[in-house]
Amino acid sequence: MTTEAKSNRRIAILGGAYNPPTIAYEKIVRAVLQKDAAQEVWLMPYQERAFGKFMAATAQQRFRMAELLAGQIGDRVRASEAEIARQGKSYTIDTVRELKRLYPDCEFCWIIGTDLLYELSDWKDIEALTTEVTFLGVLRPGYPVNAQLVDRYRVQLLLGPRLMPDVSASLVRQRLAAGKNMQGLVPEVIERYIEAERLYQPQTDPTSVQKEE
Repeated sequence: MTTEAKSNRRIAILGGAYNPPTIAYEKIVRAVLQKDAAQEVWLMPYQERAFGKFMAATAQQRFRMAELLAGQIGDRVRASEAEIARQGKSYTIDTVRELKRLYPDCEFCWIIGTDLLYELSDWKDIEALTTEVTFLGVLRPGYPVNAQLVDRYRVQLLLGPRLMPDVSASLVRQRLAAGKNMQGLVPEVIERYIEAERLYQPQTDPTSVQKEE
């Protein structure tokens, strides 16, 4: 994947934990491209966060999964380390401003699910953020479109059928930790990587092991 954006391009950012990226990620990216909502999509894993002592993939592993997913979709998609590389807590508005500084000839938009419409009021400097970036809204199961919030935050909805399958990364991790399979929940390239790296495998608390011994 190239590391430079082309001039006058509209770039859609899909942020997330990527811990791991589910089939919902792939479906959303393909929909954005097919609907010409953006010329490129950048997959941007969040900073390292506390996902659980025995459940978390490292930042490097999560970024690698983003890279693999980008490669599977096509040359209009790439992974970005913009948030992982930042020291300290990362806020969307800071990321957007940094991207605009680095790529002044590009227009950026941020992909969100309709569930986040109800959380945007808690985002740092949300009113300023709505002037810095366009939100692309995709439908998520259980979260109907709130027209008032769409207008308030200037969200551009991607119309059509439900775009985000009802599959969460936590469900994938829970199934794997319980020794179950992840078939149909993540793209095949991600499934192969998880198996090769032995991520999210059933674990035993070391203190419990010592007690049993």
